[in-house]
Amino acid sequence: MRIEQTDFDADGAEELYVTTRDMAALLRPTDGGTVMALDFRPSSVTLVNSMQRRPETYHRRLREASSGGSGQVASIHDQLRSKEEGLERFLRYDRWPRNAFRLLLFSSDKTFNDYRELKLDEHAALASGAYRILETASGYISLECDAPCPDCAPVGGSMELIRCTKRFSFTSERAGYRLDCTSMLSWPNAQARPAVVGVEIVLNFLAPREADRYFEISSRRYPLAWSAAVSAAENGSRLRVVDEWQNVAATIEAPSAREFWIAPIETISESEEGFERVYQGSQIMAVWPLEPLAGKPWTGEVSLRVEAARGAEFKPPRE
Repeated sequence: MRIEQTDFDADGAEELYVTTRDMAALLRPTDGGTVMALDFRPSSVTLVNSMQRRPETYHRRLREASSGGSGQVASIHDQLRSKEEGLERFLRYDRWPRNAFRLLLFSSDKTFNDYRELKLDEHAALASGAYRILETASGYISLECDAPCPDCAPVGGSMELIRCTKRFSFTSERAGYRLDCTSMLSWPNAQARPAVVGVEIVLNFLAPREADRYFEISSRRYPLAWSAAVSAAENGSRLRVVDEWQNVAATIEAPSAREFWIAPIETISESEEGFERVYQGSQIMAVWPLEPLAGKPWTGEVSLRVEAARGAEFKPPRE
């Protein structure tokens, strides 16, 4: 295993590039201590590779058309065609880059629907703040961040701080590799309000309605376009995401998590045939209820095991 500390994308901030025979992972400490790219080398597949959704000029035309337009007569070149009714409802814009292992701390009154519609109003500094690099030993990376606690009472006239520590470990396995992330939150002095904490993984498999690409939970299969809040206790705190075409499978485990929240990541694009919804991947978040207590940290673990879906001997058919 090799760990390099370098400005991989030439943005002025250093990343951590971890490579083994089967894996390539790029960690970004300055963006919430997240994994911004992840490859499974035996199948030549990139699992984390999603663009942040932002407003596009043609989105405004779609909104205007859905609300009745400007009242002017449109030319044939300006008339809107759409492959689906109500596409404006799916115009959603990401608050952060779509990286994996992002920690989201949010109010306990938020729901799965808020997550699906990107309305959690999560703690910004913990989600996307700059994390310090504490350790880059063989097979391990430790990061740490201190952030203001808006719901804590000030101590001695100063704002109470939340400390988040993330420890990543990388393990080679016979059929692939395993990436573990242990997150710890602590409030050293004050008691904050009850909240919810989630650790999100983003996987960018395509073809959401093909039978050979699916979620697998308790021996049941669901298409990649699936959206649901799933009890973690009922499925052993694990779920599997499979792409038989690319010959890769990812198993997510989150011991003691209450639920998995799963939603598709979709963009609204304009083609020659009109506006359409395009599946880019899935956001999958392990969720825990949180009762912050002074001096008693919260710890959550999420692991991602990546391996060949149908064995190293399987080769996808040619199109």
